[in-house]
Amino acid sequence: LLSADFFIPMRQLGSYFHIAMNGIGASEKIFHFLALKEPEDGSEEFLNQGCDIQIRDLSFSYEKDKEALHNVGMDISAIGVTAIVGESGSGKSTIASILAGRLREYSGDITIGNQKHSALSIGTIMNNITYIGINNYIFKGTIRDNLVMASPKASDERLWETLRKCQLDTFFMENQGLDTYIQEKGSNLSGGQRQRVAIAQGLLRDSAVYIFDEATSNIDV
Repeated sequence: LLSADFFIPMRQLGSYFHIAMNGIGASEKIFHFLALKEPEDGSEEFLNQGCDIQIRDLSFSYEKDKEALHNVGMDISAIGVTAIVGESGSGKSTIASILAGRLREYSGDITIGNQKHSALSIGTIMNNITYIGINNYIFKGTIRDNLVMASPKASDERLWETLRKCQLDTFFMENQGLDTYIQEKGSNLSGGQRQRVAIAQGLLRDSAVYIFDEATSNIDV
């Protein structure tokens, strides 16, 4: 009985040492993140004088000496839909992330209308270019809470019309309507329903440019 009590402090000391080492490792990552240089941001606002996109000699690397894109060039019309097709790992999502302003450290020229993409502020890019990916985040709350993030002044009629376009209206009508509760990350929805909620959010934004990066991968034909 005494020997068991005698070793308890030693076991606790070992546990505290393990916790301390985890804390040191975590703090090193935090300080490394805080020390990273802020990416340069443009200052121009989007003038919306046509949204034709021209890409010239676009190159980008995630790692040094390993290019994800090399001298890519393409023209994307302001009207209609342009599809970028290629094998997995060929750089489709990288192009999408660059256009959406998520990746800024690229070389080459991108223009939207007559404006340089690199000169636009990240705020104006996010306001005028909507990115819908394979795993858009859905927050804990009602479906109304999630939709009005995209359009705070949208009426209930517009919310229902958007849900109808995405074939979600019947599901929410059979529950609590716009007050239907959604769990964190949309865990009480199917994969296809989560993607359709993300598309509904995108439609509510009424953006000049939409980027769909495998946004329908879990949706039935």
